[in-house]
Amino acid sequence: MKYQAAAYILALFLVGFFLWIIRGLVRSLSRRQQLPSGLPDALRTPSPVEGAEPTDKLPVDWPFNLFFHNDDIEYPGRLEALTPAGAFLRCSAPLRIGQTVSLYIDVPDGEQCRVSARVLWVGRGQGQHPAAQVRFEGLSGKERERLSGVARQC
Repeated sequence: MKYQAAAYILALFLVGFFLWIIRGLVRSLSRRQQLPSGLPDALRTPSPVEGAEPTDKLPVDWPFNLFFHNDDIEYPGRLEALTPAGAFLRCSAPLRIGQTVSLYIDVPDGEQCRVSARVLWVGRGQGQHPAAQVRFEGLSGKERERLSGVARQC
């Protein structure tokens, strides 16, 4: 009886120890996925527009709908800022870095703009809401100028 109690206590100790280790691993992995809101220069979106700084951000508050490729589920969100190469957005979609998505942006000039984008950064924005940075892919210079022109007027 005495040995059974000791074995039971040892088993509980071992289980607790392994759970403590697993919890520490999970916490460290989740911290690595989060970056601060102010991105280091190495992570900023490169500027495809000649003469534009990669840090040029135009604040906007435009609604959009996000779709994953080969998926019909619609995720609504808000664009918070436009950059020369992409945008910062707020959306509850389960985004992953490197993933390609389609954005249907409701531009205030009345036309909806469809943009393909690659996710560069995922984390928490101001107010701890889900946020991401995307780089536009295949957007023509004319369309890029239209978006930045409307953003400057707003």
